[in-house]
Parts: sequence; structure tokens; C-alpha cells
Amino acid sequence: ADAQRQRALEWTKNHPENDRLNRQRRRARKRNLPDNFTMTDWQHAIEYFNGCCAVCGRPPGLWHTLAQDHWIPLDSPDCPGTIPTNIIPLCNGFDGCNQSKRNKLPETWLNKRYGKRKAARILKLISDYFNRLS
Repeated sequence: ADAQRQRALEWTKNHPENDRLNRQRRRARKRNLPDNFTMTDWQHAIEYFNGCCAVCGRPPGLWHTLAQDHWIPLDSPDCPGTIPTNIIPLCNGFDGCNQSKRNKLPETWLNKRYGKRKAARILKLISDYFNRLS
């Protein structure tokens, strides 16, 4: 049992993106929501947003990583689940978008954080991305 636990910990350490994805999918399943988001979908999202945060454009670096964010939070009754058209990369770290957004609805959060004009531009960018996937 200890050897198996150690292998699992080692795998998690060596595959952080896969581990995050598995945790996101598990959260969706617990709420009986679709959970078909894959690592290929994640790579596509990262490529689409040029390896940066979909909201602020910050690249990963010393103080930030990219988190797989549910654009419509899992807590929301409108959440479609852990699917390609609901997951985007958000910066995660000091003053990161992921920490700021938490489980807030996107439009409300963006308007408060960036103001209506910039929020509308960001919403369009992300909506265009989701529409390309549909």
C-alpha cells in the first residue's frame, strides 16, 4: 500500500497538468455534469491564447502558472460542466485572474475587475474561442 501511494504521489508530481485535469473532471462528475475535457483540449486552449491567460494575457512565469478555469463555475446552476466550451486558461498566482474570479460569474467579475468596455472585449474574445469549438 505504501509503495502504491508513493507511485501515485510520484505520478502526480511528474504530471501536474494531468492531475489538475483529473481533479476538474472529478468535480464535474460529483455534480452529475459532463466531463469530457481532455489534455488535447487543454493544449488547444493554451495554443489559442498563445500560452497566456485568456483574460489578462499574462504569460506563465516566476509568479504565475496557468490554471484550467471553469468559465461558468461548477457551483452555478448554469454550468455546462468540464467540457471544452467551458474551460479556459487563467493565470494562477499572486494577483492572478484565477484567484480573483473564484466562483464568480464571468460577466459580473470582468465588469468589476476591468470595467464595462474592457470586460466586453474580453467576453467577446472568449466567446469567439468557444464558438470556434462548437
